[in-house]
Amino acid sequence: DRRRPHHARRRHEGQVPRGPRGEEGAARGGPPRRRPAAGPRPRPRRGQAHLPPQDRL
Repeated sequence: DRRRPHHARRRHEGQVPRGPRGEEGAARGGPPRRRPAAGPRPRPRRGQAHLPPQDRL
């Protein structure tokens, strides 16, 4: 059926247990986990990386 949008098949998520990872919705008792948005990941913050090496201790 070409007129059906692509997301129509994901309507029953949260009622069917799927997969060994986080996306078993009803089996875990919670909403299904969505994958995070694709894009540039934020840089991990390392504390005091701006100090010169002799001061960092």
